[in-house]
Amino acid sequence: MMNCPKCENELREDMFCENCNEYLFNMDKDKKSDIVSDNLIDDAEGFGTDTAKIGELKQEKSYSATVYYPDSSVICSPYNGVVMQKIEVEAGDKVKKGQIIVSIKQITDETIASQQEAIEKNLAELNKGIDNYNSQIASLDASIASSGGLEQQIYQVQKEKTQRQLDYYKEDGDKVQQDMKDELEVLKTLTGDINIYAPYDGVIDKVENVPEGTELTTTRELVTMHSEEETFVYVSDASSLKYNMPVTVETGLGDNRVTYTGRVISADNVLDDAYQTGAAYIKLDEKVSPDDLKNITVMADVKKLDNVLLVKDYAVTTQNDQTYITIVDGDKLKKRPVIVGADDGKYIWIVKGLEEGQKVLIQ
Repeated sequence: MMNCPKCENELREDMFCENCNEYLFNMDKDKKSDIVSDNLIDDAEGFGTDTAKIGELKQEKSYSATVYYPDSSVICSPYNGVVMQKIEVEAGDKVKKGQIIVSIKQITDETIASQQEAIEKNLAELNKGIDNYNSQIASLDASIASSGGLEQQIYQVQKEKTQRQLDYYKEDGDKVQQDMKDELEVLKTLTGDINIYAPYDGVIDKVENVPEGTELTTTRELVTMHSEEETFVYVSDASSLKYNMPVTVETGLGDNRVTYTGRVISADNVLDDAYQTGAAYIKLDEKVSPDDLKNITVMADVKKLDNVLLVKDYAVTTQNDQTYITIVDGDKLKKRPVIVGADDGKYIWIVKGLEEGQKVLIQ
């Protein structure tokens, strides 16, 4: 059976593609295409010719790409309540592991006093809630004592429910109190300036605007950085790229473009639907400095066909949704309908209607 040159789905015997929902060509399976017209070769003066031959067809596609760093970090304060002193780096700086990137001022007496005040306020609110529950329980005890039968049982159930609520409330409240006290003890130990160090050799990507004197939390972002130990090439719209596909990567500006080879290490065709993004990641075959990866273009042969019949694409014409080729037969020109497949911008695959060695007219 023959495959559809558009989607590669298997065709029916009548040349109908069920995937494309169309007939590729209304051609009788057991006879050659009819000659639509004959003309003298003199009528084609000035046109060139080409000979149909068996060969390899590659479809190449190019993609814009960027550098991707798999190891990156967002640097925040390690403690709540500390005060910003100075960010020691700027965006674009290269830093070494252990280098100071942020300086934080020591904990002040005011910060410790504020934490102590927060603990006392929280404890007061906790005790107020406990008193409220105890008051409800006392009221229910009185109702139980003054009633009997079913009514007394209902009051008893209400009391047990309220007691459980009180137990949960005290347990949660005690935990919050202990956490706040533990944080206070940590603050009391922070008597000197605190430095935040680079976790690895890398480059500073972004520095947040945090004025000196700002009180910090552990979620306040200060600096973003990445490691250059490993870099990938990232293509955001890469639906045709497949896992393990070899690619060529061009980078640089103007006449200083450099070509590298690489391979796709992640693509949608090996991911579950829920994780597909349309993107692909490429690892170069050699280590390249990120400084040399500018204005990146990725090129890949997204389709490769072996042993197919090829002619120059200028030999093919289309009229009324039908594709034709003009065969040179002695002093005659024979216009013949054909089925075409993929092309690479220079040659086109003739699926049916032409034989190897036949000479065709190039329009």
